[in-house]
Amino acid sequence: MRRFDLGINERLLTDLNQSQIDAVTYLKGPQIILAGAGSGKTRVLTRKLAWLVSCGGYSPWDILAVTFTNRAAAEMRSRVEEILGMSVRGMWVCTFHSACLRILRTCHIEAGLSDNFVVYDANDSLDAVKEALKSLSSRGSDALESGVKPGDIQARISMAKSRLITPETFQQQGDELYDELTEEVFSGYEACLARNNALDFDDLICRAIRLLRSNEKILQRYRGKFKYILVDEFQDTNIAQYEFVSLLCEGHKRICVVGDDDQSIYSWRGAMPGNMMDFIGRFGSLEGSQELKVSQLLENYRSTSAILQASHDVISQNLMRTKMDPLIPMRGDGEMPLHYIAASEREEAAFVTTTIDWLIREHDYCLDDFAIFYRTHAQSRGLEESFLRRGIPYRVVRGVAFYSRAEVKDIFAYLKIFVNPEDDLALKRIINVPTRKIGKTTIGKMETAAAASGLSLYSWLLAGGHVKSLPKKAVEAVSAFLEFLQFQMERSRTLPLAEFFSDFMDDLGYARQLKNSVKPEDRQRAENLDELITIVQEYSHISASIADDSHAADSSGALSSAVDYDDSLFFRTVSEGLQGFLQYVSLVSDADFLDSEMGLEPEPGIMERGSVSMMSVHSAKGLEFKAVFMIGMEEELFPHFNCMSTAEAIDEERRLCYVAMTRARDRLFLTSTVSRRIYGKKTNPSTSRFLMEIDSEHIIQEYSRALRWMQDW
Repeated sequence: MRRFDLGINERLLTDLNQSQIDAVTYLKGPQIILAGAGSGKTRVLTRKLAWLVSCGGYSPWDILAVTFTNRAAAEMRSRVEEILGMSVRGMWVCTFHSACLRILRTCHIEAGLSDNFVVYDANDSLDAVKEALKSLSSRGSDALESGVKPGDIQARISMAKSRLITPETFQQQGDELYDELTEEVFSGYEACLARNNALDFDDLICRAIRLLRSNEKILQRYRGKFKYILVDEFQDTNIAQYEFVSLLCEGHKRICVVGDDDQSIYSWRGAMPGNMMDFIGRFGSLEGSQELKVSQLLENYRSTSAILQASHDVISQNLMRTKMDPLIPMRGDGEMPLHYIAASEREEAAFVTTTIDWLIREHDYCLDDFAIFYRTHAQSRGLEESFLRRGIPYRVVRGVAFYSRAEVKDIFAYLKIFVNPEDDLALKRIINVPTRKIGKTTIGKMETAAAASGLSLYSWLLAGGHVKSLPKKAVEAVSAFLEFLQFQMERSRTLPLAEFFSDFMDDLGYARQLKNSVKPEDRQRAENLDELITIVQEYSHISASIADDSHAADSSGALSSAVDYDDSLFFRTVSEGLQGFLQYVSLVSDADFLDSEMGLEPEPGIMERGSVSMMSVHSAKGLEFKAVFMIGMEEELFPHFNCMSTAEAIDEERRLCYVAMTRARDRLFLTSTVSRRIYGKKTNPSTSRFLMEIDSEHIIQEYSRALRWMQDW
């Protein structure tokens, strides 16, 4: 019998509530812990691992604990070691990929692999897809000419592997995943990996499953080794990950999964929220020592009762979910969530900045206490400009500031060329964007030849230098690009800015190409490009208004002007037209210039008090803030127009909304507008259905001053 340190065991439980204690100490058979938002899930996980070792009779090397990120695994291991006061080096606390890689390294012969196989990262995998495309005969070359994106095919192959689909079974899939070209590339891609003695990340799990299914001896070895299995964030597992842990626990059934399907928001990368309900169905029929234990962590230590009531109103509309009881608030009633209805996106941004200033001045908040969530990255632009004009420090979390995003910088490189064609850096950036089959080698040759002749790259091209220096196909591609530039330059000088820019974007076809991609990140990039049209339209309207001195408020003084005082001062520093627009963008994207030149210096000490966090709602998972603003709560923004075609997609959008709402500790602000200019179009959006689902007694509704004036008038 192992002797246990009762002092440690007592300390493991002293600061836990009863439901947490029950979840930690149950060890008899399969267990699912339904961990609601803010319920202390991480604490329960680490205490359970420590309990297994200190009281459960398990050695560290008997345990497999899997999660989704190396950071989460390292943190979990560190906390367990701190609690136990000893190393748990033999315990497998790791990601799914790390666990599978370890098994494949150990059993590489049985898995049909060499001992020195390599693992391809996403970039290597993309190169292999490109290689497979090139190796196809006429179909491959035709596809490349017609603009097929290797990244789209890579995404389809990855999704297929997450569902344990092979090249041989790929054709059996529905239209959502299958297309004939991907089927051919899939086979060639697998052959390319084999030739290069390589596996991709998805293969690590797929090949480990194949090994365990085909080799009973190895399966029994690992079932015997892992006497207890714990899975974190189970709601985010895909088919392959679920199958992997199911195989390992099939004999002893000693598995504990922790999750909350109300927080499953990653179906676009293969996550299956239905795995939670399937687990209950699979293990719920067992009896005796293998009877399923369902533990609910309901006590919420993060949010006030008012915030939890509103968020429960939303998520309870989803029918396909494990039935958890409502969360129990442990922090009192608090302030009710506020739905602020603005006249426009500019007024929406003004509300956010004004409210932040008020809470800092009157309620002793600091900048780090605030987070702003948006459904699409394109929405960040208006707020970023508002913060920059007012000298409020901010940071874009797990993302890139709007004007620093690659696709946005690509477009501005074009615009710079139209104003100053001698800008070699800008020209080199966009000469093959979108792709024109002008490769790096060709660009290098042209750059060297232009430098040798003492000319800028554009002047060298204009003089016909490329005709003498390059092969025929390269000459054709470069000549077409040069012709495009000259045509757009001429139009930029003769057309009104907004009209020119809209036509230019249409002629370029960059956004159109991204919209046709199957990758979610490409569709977000396309939205950013569409948002540039909005920026140009706003700039054209306001700069013209200022030039005509027609921007002031009407005689009643009740309606706000097209721009407020600070905006007016800012816009007066620039002029109309493309050159003025470029100057404007250089100013709004340079906070240091604004602070020093515009008289918008932050108050003393504000920089020492942190910065406002801005992020997409997907990036908010796992975080919490004292005050949260959820902007753009409108139909087709949230829920997003790409996610409104099926009930399942709407359910995921609702889960995403729930996750965002439950990040707030003390205050929650939700904003919508009656008129919004976004993606280059002016719309009159309807209020998000998610706001309409909140009981009127659980939310306060407030109209902006301009809207109240119009209603009274």
